[in-house]
Amino acid sequence: MRSTLFHAPSHHSASRSVDINLNPVPVVERLQNSRGQTFFVLREDRLIGGTKQRAARRYIALGQQQGVEEFCYASPFAGFAQVALSVCCSALGSKSRIFAERDKTQPTRAAHAFSRLAKDWGATLHLFESLNDAERAASVFSSRSPQSQKIPLGFDCPAYLKIFREEVAIIWSQLSLVMTDMPQRVWIPVGSGTLARTLRSALPASVALECLNVRILSPDDHRLAAVRALPNTTLRHVPELFVEPSGVTPPIPSNTHYDAKLWRYLRTEARPGDLWWNVAR
Repeated sequence: MRSTLFHAPSHHSASRSVDINLNPVPVVERLQNSRGQTFFVLREDRLIGGTKQRAARRYIALGQQQGVEEFCYASPFAGFAQVALSVCCSALGSKSRIFAERDKTQPTRAAHAFSRLAKDWGATLHLFESLNDAERAASVFSSRSPQSQKIPLGFDCPAYLKIFREEVAIIWSQLSLVMTDMPQRVWIPVGSGTLARTLRSALPASVALECLNVRILSPDDHRLAAVRALPNTTLRHVPELFVEPSGVTPPIPSNTHYDAKLWRYLRTEARPGDLWWNVAR
């Protein structure tokens, strides 16, 4: 069961448009766990580029002011940041170039649907066998192109993180205007750790973070260690490899290699008033 708590006006379009609203009012809906108790979900899957779109628009504009003409990004095959980048670059008149890991769910070399969506929004797309190969190629390209800028995995760089924290704080303040009781526990996926670290810095210290590592990074990666070290934060690991889709299907659109993997835990462990931050579809 789910019901809408509040939402943005309907303005999304299947076609590209420089007039697209890159920062709509957040959508929150009610869901129920297996015991019939109500918790909430932040429907960032309704944004064309997901949560990262909210800060990417300002980040791209800042780069433009500094003379950047093309933004490059190396993406896991099912990563949604590649979509956020291409959408915002299209809307703001910049070039985007995606160095994407090939679709690991396919036996032959092919682009994942998200990479194809990024291309539909104007990105130049290059395919590689692995994320490491894509990262190396993006680094080489940007080093040889003075007007290009390579964005780290998960947009994990100081300029973006500063803007992202401000955008998260805005979302939280908007929630406080319509929710009688603010969530005391927020559930999120962890890929690069950017969202977890940003939420921890922007949300009240009393709000607990339930983090599920979707296994993009190796277990000993320093970015996962940084998430584990955050106060009032729990980090667990989903059973599936990143290449494997979620073993359970949530009742809303959710990235089957990313956010959807939280549903296994939410349906049994979510408490009344908890908030699931669904990053993308």
